[in-house]
Amino acid sequence: MRLYEGKLNIRTQPWGSKEFISFSFNGGFRQGSTAYMVSQWSQDNSGPKPIYCFEGTITKLDENKIEIFFDEESSFLWFNGEIRQDRLFLAMTRQGHYTLGEAMLTLAFNDED
Repeated sequence: MRLYEGKLNIRTQPWGSKEFISFSFNGGFRQGSTAYMVSQWSQDNSGPKPIYCFEGTITKLDENKIEIFFDEESSFLWFNGEIRQDRLFLAMTRQGHYTLGEAMLTLAFNDED
């Protein structure tokens, strides 16, 4: 299992500046592995937002490029980015149309070695 933790910056202020975000991968880095995301936003358009989590899949993995897809009932999110040593650099896209924000995460735990 790998666990990455970091900050997510949403482009539409004030809803997400330096918000906590984490990704865990229980099947390692390979296409088809399950990815879990947990995050906490300060607020959304209706007020304070609680902690939320999504379960998704690594849909593409090529050398240092990664794509993670989360499909929810009313919307879906993609995270596209790069793996550089012990860091993940990801752009969050909603419904494939526009980039909502960027995240930089650092490896916090790895029991695969």
